[in-house]
Amino acid sequence: MNVERDDEPRISELMEIRQETLRQFQLQHPNYLTAPARRRYRADRGGHAPGHLRDAFLECLERFDCGDAEPWHEALADDELIFFFSPDKQRWWEGLSSPDRGHWLIGQLWNCTDVMPSRACSSVELPQGSSYARAARKLRSED
Repeated sequence: MNVERDDEPRISELMEIRQETLRQFQLQHPNYLTAPARRRYRADRGGHAPGHLRDAFLECLERFDCGDAEPWHEALADDELIFFFSPDKQRWWEGLSSPDRGHWLIGQLWNCTDVMPSRACSSVELPQGSSYARAARKLRSED
């Protein structure tokens, strides 16, 4: 048998108190518990680079490692290796030479903290677990 006592608050009263407390806290601290806005990757800020750029870089290294591209950025002569949805950006890309494309790609990965696969690390003679940034800087220094 469920007997309510008069001296104990009801659940609905407790919920109202909790909601009011939460409202007051949110008014005093408006930025607390709000999800940060998702930021787009910016090469100068670093972090997690877009997958299509990392994939293109790995493809270049693989072709270089197999002897199909010498120097490494010659693989970027393939216009379909990196494709942009923006027609203006795609025209810009198609107007670049292979070395310029390589420099641009290295610049995009300059501060990328993502870890490269071990095979890619060994192809550029870096220790396993190296970042794309480390590989980009090594290739730039060898340029």
